Amino acid sequence: MNYEELIETRDAKTQKIARTPLGNVYKQLIDKKYTNVVKIRQELIDNILFGGDIDYEYSRDQSVTDEFQLRFTPLKKGKDTIGLKLESGNFVSFENLLSDSPSIVARKNFIQDTVEQLLDAAETLHKQEIYHICYAPSNVMANRGNHEVRLLTHGSFYTNIKNRQLVFGEFEDFVAPEVFGEGEPDARSDIYSIGKFIEYLFSSSSVPMEYKNVIAKATSEDPSKRYQSAIDMKKDLQKKGQLFKGLWIFLGLALAALIIFGVYMELNPEPEEVEFVKPAPKKATDQLIEDGFDPEDDLGITAEEDSTANMTEEERAKLAEEEKKNEENFRRRYAAKAAHILNKVYNKENMDSRDAKTFMEKNGDSFDELSRLQTELGRENNLTNSKSQRIAAEVLEGLTQQKTSEMGE
Repeated sequence: MNYEELIETRDAKTQKIARTPLGNVYKQLIDKKYTNVVKIRQELIDNILFGGDIDYEYSRDQSVTDEFQLRFTPLKKGKDTIGLKLESGNFVSFENLLSDSPSIVARKNFIQDTVEQLLDAAETLHKQEIYHICYAPSNVMANRGNHEVRLLTHGSFYTNIKNRQLVFGEFEDFVAPEVFGEGEPDARSDIYSIGKFIEYLFSSSSVPMEYKNVIAKATSEDPSKRYQSAIDMKKDLQKKGQLFKGLWIFLGLALAALIIFGVYMELNPEPEEVEFVKPAPKKATDQLIEDGFDPEDDLGITAEEDSTANMTEEERAKLAEEEKKNEENFRRRYAAKAAHILNKVYNKENMDSRDAKTFMEKNGDSFDELSRLQTELGRENNLTNSKSQRIAAEVLEGLTQQKTSEMGE
């Protein structure tokens, strides 16, 4: 087995870190150290323009000092560049990252941070008239430690190769259509590719409305209908994010009000109409008193006295302490069980209800359950109905505010 065959065998056994338009990225043993290396595709090596392009990019990339730029050194075989030796570091493509850990897209701010980093990187490159062209998930890398975006070689250095299918054909789904035409790629070509990258991030979940609008505009077939710069796309995404966040908070507050109102109506039913009877004319009692009539002696009637009137201060304090404990116990138990009930109310299906009637129809059982819970716990803790209602309303208000806050994050 000669040297080149040995390299091929070793490449097959090593992990493929990324797939770029120039070739695949592997970990290879160089000078007794495992190093990230791009193995250039042979068809590019054979292209007469490629050698000058890669040397020119190498010289230009030295001026890109931002952290997103991965440094490389050309590996030569005679006059040909057969590979790129990358700076040391633990990197992985987004394709592999999402394949190994699909749930990472649900991590708070992961998508937002990734997209903003891409747009910031694109804006920096565009100021130097450099265009990445291909933001395919296999061609965008991340630091394994903190998942920060890293970019390697940039496609605009190779657009002088007439057959652009040779360079970008494998990534056609992520490359703007004009790149394969006769026109020159520009910032809008990167906008298209970033839009496709964002779409990929949501491939295993539904796309939020604010991202749907941004993706649709970014990936328009007509470059003039796309965002004209990365900074414009970033601003619009942030603006739409704040708008939809505000709408969700408003909806949450509306639902919270509906919940409290529904429970209030359950706890305070409309009173039945009572027909009052006009009392009989009051008879004078003066004569009876004069005749020696004494209600207490003759009828055995005594005035009702306050149940605490004859209590000592110590007994009153003890009674107040018991009532406080009962209220605290009611509050604690009601809060725990009410939180569980409200979890049935605050879910995706319910949050899609846009009107009060539909919302109340879906959650009538939950309101009934909250009402029964208040009555049962109030009775168990010897609380009057009015007191248990008051505490229940306070607990529900706090819980709904908490749910609304979580929804707005």
